[in-house]
Amino acid sequence: MGTELVDVRELSKLSGMLESARSIVTKNYLCKLEQYELAELPPELRELNIADYTRLYKFTELISDQKENVLERLITVLNAAHASSASVLTFIRGCEDHTEYYLGIVNKNVNEDTASKGAGFEGTLRGNFPGLKEKSLRIGEIEKVLGLIREASYITSVSGLASLRNKEQKDYEKFVQGIEHLTDSLRGRSYGLLILADPVNMPELERAKQGYENLYSQLSPFASTTLNFNSSDSLTFSKTNTENFSKTVGDSIADTQNYSRSNGWSESKGWSDSHTRNMGAGLGAAGSAATGMGAAAVGGALALSLAVPPAAPVLIGAGIALAAVGGLMGSDTVGHSETHTTNFNATESRGYTRTSNQSDTVQRGKSSGESEGSTRGRSYQFNSENKAVKDLMNVIEKNIERLQRCEALGAFQCAAYILSSNPETNAMVANGYNALMRGEDSSLQSSYINQWRAESPEGRKCRSYLEKLSHPLMMRRGENILVNPAILSTSSEMAINIGFPKKSLSGLPVIEMASFGRNVFTREQAETDAEQLHLGAVYHMGAVEKTPVELDMRSLSMHSFITGSTGAGKSNTVYQILQGLCGAGIPFLVVEPAKGEYKQVFGNRRDVQVYGTNPYLSPLLRINPFRFPKGIHVLEHADRLVEIFNVCFPMYAAMPAVLKDAVLRAYESSGWDLVSSRNGIDETLFPCFEDLLLQLQKVIESSAYDQEAKSNYRGALETRIRSLANGLNGQIFSCDEIPEEELFDKNVIIDLSRVSSTETKALIMGILVMRLNEYRISHALSMNAPLRHVTVLEEAHNILKRTSTEQSSESSNITGKAVETISNSIAEMRTYGEGFLIVDQSPNMVDISAIRNTNTKILMRLPEEKDRNDAGKSAALSDEQLRELAKLPKGVAVVYQNNWIEPVLCKIDRFPGEENTYRYDASKADRDQKKRGWFRTELMRLLLKGRMKSEFEPDLERLRGEIAGTEYPVLTKRYLYRLLEEYRRKHSLSIWERKEDLNHFVPVLLRGESESYELIENSHDMEEVRENLDFFLQREAVEDIEGLRMAVSDSIMADFSERSSEDAQIYERWREFVLEGGKLL
Repeated sequence: MGTELVDVRELSKLSGMLESARSIVTKNYLCKLEQYELAELPPELRELNIADYTRLYKFTELISDQKENVLERLITVLNAAHASSASVLTFIRGCEDHTEYYLGIVNKNVNEDTASKGAGFEGTLRGNFPGLKEKSLRIGEIEKVLGLIREASYITSVSGLASLRNKEQKDYEKFVQGIEHLTDSLRGRSYGLLILADPVNMPELERAKQGYENLYSQLSPFASTTLNFNSSDSLTFSKTNTENFSKTVGDSIADTQNYSRSNGWSESKGWSDSHTRNMGAGLGAAGSAATGMGAAAVGGALALSLAVPPAAPVLIGAGIALAAVGGLMGSDTVGHSETHTTNFNATESRGYTRTSNQSDTVQRGKSSGESEGSTRGRSYQFNSENKAVKDLMNVIEKNIERLQRCEALGAFQCAAYILSSNPETNAMVANGYNALMRGEDSSLQSSYINQWRAESPEGRKCRSYLEKLSHPLMMRRGENILVNPAILSTSSEMAINIGFPKKSLSGLPVIEMASFGRNVFTREQAETDAEQLHLGAVYHMGAVEKTPVELDMRSLSMHSFITGSTGAGKSNTVYQILQGLCGAGIPFLVVEPAKGEYKQVFGNRRDVQVYGTNPYLSPLLRINPFRFPKGIHVLEHADRLVEIFNVCFPMYAAMPAVLKDAVLRAYESSGWDLVSSRNGIDETLFPCFEDLLLQLQKVIESSAYDQEAKSNYRGALETRIRSLANGLNGQIFSCDEIPEEELFDKNVIIDLSRVSSTETKALIMGILVMRLNEYRISHALSMNAPLRHVTVLEEAHNILKRTSTEQSSESSNITGKAVETISNSIAEMRTYGEGFLIVDQSPNMVDISAIRNTNTKILMRLPEEKDRNDAGKSAALSDEQLRELAKLPKGVAVVYQNNWIEPVLCKIDRFPGEENTYRYDASKADRDQKKRGWFRTELMRLLLKGRMKSEFEPDLERLRGEIAGTEYPVLTKRYLYRLLEEYRRKHSLSIWERKEDLNHFVPVLLRGESESYELIENSHDMEEVRENLDFFLQREAVEDIEGLRMAVSDSIMADFSERSSEDAQIYERWREFVLEGGKLL
């Protein structure tokens, strides 16, 4: 029962055998290559110019069909190279600012024609990659590339099995092992990555397969062990008791007693074990499986006729010899038997006789018997598996499957070598490349990295092999075996090994393209006399074809949408369209809120006028938002203006109503009748933002809102309106505006790039669209007019911004309705012959109506998915074509008009003009300043005529005509109208008699009351006061005619004296100063 059961097999021997087998299968010896001694390069190979047998191609651009798997096409290319027995060479050169990719073949059989192999390889390459642009290197250029190997200071080899990750996933879109992941991480470093692959023939593959099969068979008995144990117990026990007693009472008594007993016990045990094992020397036969094709491949060297002496070492291309693995064969039989038997019998007899004279007799009898027996049996079975053996067998099985694939697809001996002058760079490249190649099946072969210093003796030998594009041969010290760093790889594994990029490198653009139309076909028969606008030529798979792409000129009145990310070529596209419009005599208006490029391209042309927001760089844009042409009702215009405010400024609660009330009051204060839409003072008199601000303050103050609401409205509305009434905005939104005919009937560029506020940009753009719409309505001659003018709206999202469609946000609803109003007005302008080019970087930021209401779509590169969907769906693009929008090269666009059968890919012609710095003639601004100075000078001479006692007579008609265009508030303008009318009737002014009013009115007209007072306070003496005021008046364009500036200065000083007694004393000193100098009239 207590006997120990043991497995008599010697586990230590099994462990040793497994270690040897694992080293063969997984090539663990690769970890020690740098410790091996390198063999000398054969003299024949040393003298050979390997460039003569090499064909190398430098990739410059790669374009492929996104529906096809690039790896599958690479396998076809590699099969072609394998079929011609050519080695495949890949060289990736990493420079500090770019990466160069080379692919080619090496003819290592000097008896075969290298040119024919190169032509076949190139043809296969072009056939599988029609969008590939490559340069075939000459012999001298190949030698220059190979010379980079000679310059390396450190050499690192990477030996490993490349394998796909997620093998079940066949979609190439999921492929993440492109070489671009490595090159991107090495920017700024210089290195070379050389990948060599020598073909392996079918006999060598068959021998390797047989070796693996034999090794698998020899290991299989050790995968599992079964032990059986049987035990049986038998026990029998019997007992019999017999007792007789007889008594006679009488003359004689007899007493007799008998007793008998027997016991028996027996036990037997048996156990046996027999086992036969064959750890045969067949492992040696499997050596050819792991050797990497035995001695047939000479380390990737050229197949030269080299004599190998009998004592030469055995060459193993990528493996190790198995002959030394001993024959561990034997047979073991173990038996055990045990039997125990015990018997026991006992018999006892006893008697007694007595005779007496008694006569009584008594007799008793008793008999009993007992028997017991039992039998027990036990059986044990023990199963055990050797995980190490099973795992190794699985690896062998997968290697056999790989060899079967090699037979079908071709096989190569492949290894990678890193070359650089920095050991840190070598380590980074080697580790990165090794990690990139690892996949699900990479564990079948060990992966190791070895490094040599090129100036060491072994390093020089290694470099000499690589210069000849051959794998270096090493010999293990003390053994007669040659090895190299190469690993057996199938063509599918080689497709990963050669590092084909999936995405663009810094020096190699990689583009996947979808197919588009090759011709422009329309659903309706095009009119032969219809004028066409040439845009470019059809672009297919990276090549420009001769088929032209032209737009129907008349269709541009139905508006166009041009979109693309920064640098995609939108500006060049618009330039090309504008050039065509100019050729057809159609004027344009460009509203550019960013970059300011258009003025550099067209601004120097004589037929183009530029307006901007910086008076030093271009003529100042001047436009009055409150002005409207004849034929437009004042309430109609007010509604449009408020809608524009709703787009540009955040509005909530009752703000739109409050603002509209203030706008209407501003018109009323300017003399406009809101019912008849007539002005009782002057038809040219319109309010400005300063008037709106004044009325807004009154509306808020007179409202029934509580103080908190009033404060909120003041902060939200008054602050914004005030910012539009002063500074540069005050000059832009001027009553002295540019005539509408100059803006909307000629070639005009409005440059808003200097405006930093997005709200102000949006407001200017919105006002321009509003004024253009009203101008076209008021000057319409017929409906459905042909194209007569085109407006370009750059960065259209400023006024056509996309808003939420949800009804929960009141602000979004207000903005959305306002945008809809503007969009509808743009759509309706087509009937007046006005076409819009709506240009924006992001369709997702533009209201959907801007896309929906346009007939022509020109879609350039759009990286963002929502942008592609919004724009692409409107152009009838498929899902593949939608994805293509993210990868279009610069200058290439998807073009589609609503009557086209399908969209086409177009290479937009490069605009022939050049960008020249726009030069602005500042004398034009001087003329505007003189005009402004004349009005102020004449007005001051009229007001101070009584003091100057001159014979001056003003030009009343001219002064009256200039009042509406001045920057004064409406109340001031109305007062000026009354003054001129009074002087015309009376030839005098009543204000001359009211000196205090006159003195106060003078600085008010100069718009510098507070500034002039500050100049006075900061002056140290009266001479400095005079100089400061004279400078102020000069800046305000008041000419010094007949002592006019001194008279104006005296009025300013007199008004200054009314503030306090101290200021009055200053004025007294001023009077003394001017009287002493005799300068005051």
